[in-house]
Amino acid sequence: MKNLFVCTVFLFAFFFATQSSAQSLQFSRVVLVTNLQTVPAGKVWKVESAMLTASMGINTGTSSYQSHTAVLRVDGQSINLRHTFGNANGVHSQELSRLPMWLPAGTTLEPSTNVGQISVIEFTVVP
Repeated sequence: MKNLFVCTVFLFAFFFATQSSAQSLQFSRVVLVTNLQTVPAGKVWKVESAMLTASMGINTGTSSYQSHTAVLRVDGQSINLRHTFGNANGVHSQELSRLPMWLPAGTTLEPSTNVGQISVIEFTVVP
């Protein structure tokens, strides 16, 4: 009986502790990132998509091998989104990192190789 009481007290304490620290997100705005930007304090970003530049195309009229990668930079680290490669014998494309991607406050984001803009939804963290 004592064990049942201790377990019940523990479960109630756990429930109230997790409920008191719960947060929610409220839509703030849509952001098009075209250069280095930082997620503002009290916000989170949901990276939805990246608009690729025209240079991702492969010239299929040549036998020389070509390769293009679309890259984002998060906190200075390269995140490869897509890799396209091939020649006259065929063109292939690989999706390397899946979106969406969530970024907390203080994180930097910028388009890099073969990416012109990044579409982001910004949310306000509501305690």
